[in-house]
Amino acid sequence: MSRAKKKVRVVKKKAKRRQVSAKERFLFGYKSPNSGSSGEIERVPTGIPGLDELIQGGFEKGSVVIVAGGPGTGKTTMAAQFLYNGAVEHDEPGVLLNLEQSGENFKTHMRLFRMDFDELEKKGLISILTYNPNEIIDVIKGGGGMLRDAMDSIGAKRFAVDSLTAMIVFYERDYDARKALVNLFSSVRNWNVTTLAVLESNIVESHTIYPTVEFLSDGVILLRTYYEGNVRNHALEILKMRATDHSKDISPYFVTDTGIVVFGGEKVFEK
Repeated sequence: MSRAKKKVRVVKKKAKRRQVSAKERFLFGYKSPNSGSSGEIERVPTGIPGLDELIQGGFEKGSVVIVAGGPGTGKTTMAAQFLYNGAVEHDEPGVLLNLEQSGENFKTHMRLFRMDFDELEKKGLISILTYNPNEIIDVIKGGGGMLRDAMDSIGAKRFAVDSLTAMIVFYERDYDARKALVNLFSSVRNWNVTTLAVLESNIVESHTIYPTVEFLSDGVILLRTYYEGNVRNHALEILKMRATDHSKDISPYFVTDTGIVVFGGEKVFEK
C-alpha cells in the first residue's frame, strides 16, 4: 500500500518589529520611518538630535518659528544649534541677531557646547550682529540696513534672533510691540530665510502680546522645566508647526556637552 503524502503547510510567523527607543536612535543612528520631509513641502533640518523626527524632517523653508521657555531651558543653545548645524552640515550660511548679549559672550558660551562660531565667521558661513532693541526697530523700519546687508553678503539661508523679549519689553504699549513684531516677521519672510526666534515665555505670558506672537509665527516650540523629587528636568512640546504633521507628545530633552538632545517617544511623567 502506498501511503499518501501529507501536505505540510509551513506557517511563517511575522516577526514583531521591536520598538526602537529615542535613546537608541540617538546613540546608534536609527531613523524613524516618518522622519523624512512631507509631500512637496521643502524642509530645513535643524540638526538637533531627536527634534527633526518630531516635525517631519525640519522647519518649513522660509518659516518663522518661536522657541519659548523660561530661564535656563536652553533657548539660546537651540538657536545656536540651528545656525551651527546649518552651516556645518548643510553649507547654509546664517545670521544671528543678538539683542541681549554681545557677540563675544555668545561665542564664548557656545564653545562650551563644542560650537566654534569664530571659525564659521572666518569661513563666511556665519555673521553675528548685536543691536539694542531700539536700534533694531529703526533698522527694520528702514528696510533692514546692516542686517539686510549682512544677509546678502554671505547669502544667508538661516536667521536667529535672541531674543524677541528684549523688543517686546521695550514698548510700554502692547499695540506698539505687536506692530514691531509684524514688521520684523514680514521683513524676514521677504528675505527668504528660515527663522528661529527666542522668546522668554514666563515674562510675556501675562501680557496680551503672547497670543499675538503665537499667531504671527509659523511654529512654536515650548521648552519647559519639571521636577522629579529634587531633580530638575526638561521637556519639549510643539504647540504649533504649520504645514507639518508634528508630534503632539511632550518629550524629554537633555542639555548635553554638544547641545540639546530630544528623546521623542519617551515618557515625561511616569506614575
